[in-house]
Amino acid sequence: MGYDAGALEPSPALISPFLEVPREIEQAAALPPMPPELTAAFDALPLHKRHLLWGRGRESWSLRSYTSACVAHLFAEGWQLDRAVALANYLPAGLGTIDVDSFRFDWAEREELKRATEERAQEAKEPVKARRILTPADCAVSEPRKYIVKGLLAARDVGCIYGAPGAGKSVIAPYIAYAVAQGREVFGRRVKPGRVLYVPAEDQHGMKSRVHALLMKHEDAPDFRLADGVTDLHAGKETDLEFLQRSADELKPALIVIDTLAAAFPGIKENDPDAMGAIVATARDLTRCGACVVLIHHAPKDGDTPRGHSVLNGALDVAIRVTRDGELVRGTLTKNRNGPCDVSLAFSIRSHRIGTDEDGDAITAPVLEEADPDDADKSGAVRLSRAEAMALGWLHDTVVSEGRPLPAGDGWPSASGILGVPVDRWRSECVSRGLSTGEAADSHRKAFARASAGLRDKRQIAMRDGIVWAVKTAE
Repeated sequence: MGYDAGALEPSPALISPFLEVPREIEQAAALPPMPPELTAAFDALPLHKRHLLWGRGRESWSLRSYTSACVAHLFAEGWQLDRAVALANYLPAGLGTIDVDSFRFDWAEREELKRATEERAQEAKEPVKARRILTPADCAVSEPRKYIVKGLLAARDVGCIYGAPGAGKSVIAPYIAYAVAQGREVFGRRVKPGRVLYVPAEDQHGMKSRVHALLMKHEDAPDFRLADGVTDLHAGKETDLEFLQRSADELKPALIVIDTLAAAFPGIKENDPDAMGAIVATARDLTRCGACVVLIHHAPKDGDTPRGHSVLNGALDVAIRVTRDGELVRGTLTKNRNGPCDVSLAFSIRSHRIGTDEDGDAITAPVLEEADPDDADKSGAVRLSRAEAMALGWLHDTVVSEGRPLPAGDGWPSASGILGVPVDRWRSECVSRGLSTGEAADSHRKAFARASAGLRDKRQIAMRDGIVWAVKTAE
């Protein structure tokens, strides 16, 4: 009869006929007494486990399957293999014996040993959950949460940075992550240094360029690691998810960033509570190594919480919404279990030259420059409509990836190094990213015309000879 791992579980139907004291069975079978060490080990097992070992010998299992199952069962209980085999050999008369070598090389039992070893290793590394009833005095002396970025991110948090396309969420996220890898203060807040594991599921090539720019601007950060090639973290896609979990277990990062949620979980039904709950469960599971997990996500068209079912927002420890405010970008805390929410993170996005292409043209990447929120408020920043803010953000993105130096001469900015892009290219980007929600082609044209005209009137952009550039950058 074949080996059945599931049959190792105790069954009352099998055990009930053999409720005799094991010592009486041993005497009736005229077996020699077990050595004292094995007797003590056997007696230490729970009663139903002892009955299981002795009672299964009366069933129709083959000798080898039954004896090997006993060995595997004892091994799973934490016994050394040689001791488990020695005890299994003291079964009722007529069942015979099994040697260690034959057990080791039997395929089915080897698989059981592997499973038992993995389970024991997993149990050893998982922290034991502490359960206590606390008094107010106990709460007063309990240790505070260990911060990563003080007042923003803490160990084992699940957080979210979200905003409209082009708002700058994938600029602030690597900036903060790089600072954690260096232990460098950000936005006036203390940072505890630690390893970072960044998953650029949406734009791996672009993120490499942004990390290159961070390297040039802030020097090296050996503890910053990019998880290249990880693009599908669905539970059924074991290769990417297991790779990330294994990497987290090995590196023990302080911070894991998944950029973006939609790209890392392709095809996800964001409004489905079960689907969003599975993402939250995956993020929580990744915190088992002590890391804070931050999800980069999109904002809804209406509302102040991350896009999708409220299961996500309800599970978050911290949430930062990123919005464009003219040339300025603001990060506003909409949820924070590590401090107050009346905090504003202000920054601008600039292009940083990281090299030249095969034609000798500049290759640039966006970099973050921190700003003082109070100074920005006093400067009378221009208020933009939602469409204007999105169009301006997409212009910045297009300039960063495809911008070319403006011509020199009358009518062009005098400052050197200013980059622009063709107006048609900018219009195409706005249409493809959904500046208008209308289905008619004319609605996209009208939406772009209104947004671009508004930006020119507010002196945010300038155009000439079919080229557009950001006025603030030129100044």
